[in-house]
Formats: sequence, C-alpha cells, structure tokens
Amino acid sequence: MKMTAVVCVLALLAGVTASRGGVAAEEATAMYYASLDGLGGPTGACGYGEIGITYNMGYVAAVSDPMWNNGLACGSCYQVTCNVSGVCNSEGVRVVVTDAGNGDGSNSTAFVLSQRALQGMAVPAMAFQLTQMGPVGISYHRVPCVYAGAGGSRKLAVKVTDQSRFPDYLSVVVLYQAGEYDLLQVKVLDRTANQWIGVPHSYGAVFALADPPTASPVTLLLEFKGEEGKEKGVFHLVHIPQHWTPGAEYDTRVSL
Repeated sequence: MKMTAVVCVLALLAGVTASRGGVAAEEATAMYYASLDGLGGPTGACGYGEIGITYNMGYVAAVSDPMWNNGLACGSCYQVTCNVSGVCNSEGVRVVVTDAGNGDGSNSTAFVLSQRALQGMAVPAMAFQLTQMGPVGISYHRVPCVYAGAGGSRKLAVKVTDQSRFPDYLSVVVLYQAGEYDLLQVKVLDRTANQWIGVPHSYGAVFALADPPTASPVTLLLEFKGEEGKEKGVFHLVHIPQHWTPGAEYDTRVSL
C-alpha cells in the first residue's frame, strides 16, 4: 500500500489500555488510506507482492515503529474495534500487517488500515458514514491469524520471489504465518559442509542469499520467537526442490 494514498491516520494514545472480553487492549484513534478497490497493495514493505492485494481478503494494515520493528511485525494479526455508538459493530475486524507506514509522517501513528478494514468495523449501512467521520476511537489487541483457502485454512508457506535467479540468487518470502510467533531468521542447510548458513534478512518478510546451496532438496530452517511469556525458539524445516523456480510457492502443512 502506498503511503501517498493515505488520507487519514491512526494516532496511538500511549499508555492507555482497556479490556474487551478479558483481553487487554490498547487504545488508539483510527482512519484509513484510500484505494480504488479498498484492498491492500502489491508494493507493501513486507514483500508479499501481488498476493498483498487480497491477503486476508483485503483486511490489512500498515504499522509504524516501534510496532514495525524492522519487519518483525509482518504477518502478525490484530483485532481492531471502533468505539462510536450506533456506527461501530461489536466484533470489529481482524487485520494482518502487510506494510510499514506512519501516515502522518511521525512515529506517533500506530496503524493505517485499508478501506475495507475500516468499513468492516461498521454496523450495516453505516460503512460510508464511518469513512466520513475522520479519526475514530479504537481498541486493538494481537490475535492468531486465520487464512481461508481451498479445503480449509491456509498453512505456513514459503514463496520463491520473482527476484530470484536460479541457481545464483535465492529470495524467499514467508506467507500465512498464524501470528502466534514472530519470524526471527531463516537458515539454509549446506549439505557439503554439513552446516547451517544464515539467509540475510532483505526486508519485511523477505530473506535472500547469493550462491545458495544446490543440493536436493534445498532445506530451509525457519526460526520463530513467541510473544513475551510464551514458548521461545520454535523451529520448522521447509524443503523446496533442487531446481526451484521464481514465483513457486511451497506449503508446509503446519500452522505457526
């Protein structure tokens, strides 16, 4: 999503919390960025590309520091509820972070919602009115992500990005993480030396390595870290074919 399209912002009210359904929630004010279709965009800072347009059915958000945290926020989900009586519904929407942005040019902004996400917080027939109100009060807290797909919810996947060039340059983006854990790093197995090689973090959820190992299969190790107080050091192996191709997506069949 391009921040030049932002027409309104979310200003974080630091240090203020609330409780909704027994879950501690942060308080902020929210609006949205404008787009022709109300969805996400293909140029988000997480590197999801064209998938980012319809990622989570367009219920997406950009976040600024400190929430962005050099891309560690990519793939995390938040339940966001607005607080205008007679306009906002009680459920709110579940958004996934796909981009970085601060809307008003300062780090005081917490989120910038897609238009679909903002309107999803409204009661029937009040979506347009909500977009016309300017900043509205919201509550938000982190929740697991659920990605609908054929045959059930989508599982963790690794996509070889279009910027990859076989066999000289391997770039991957991690998709559909369940939001319980943050992705810390990616490693690839060098079978000749029998050791793991760190894949440098490129940006967002993208990791890239020049001259990657070419043994079959190419084995990646994803390392996740849970939220404070939860399990730390969660690892998962992903195998991709020796002759991988740019644009190919590989399912892991697990949720993390």
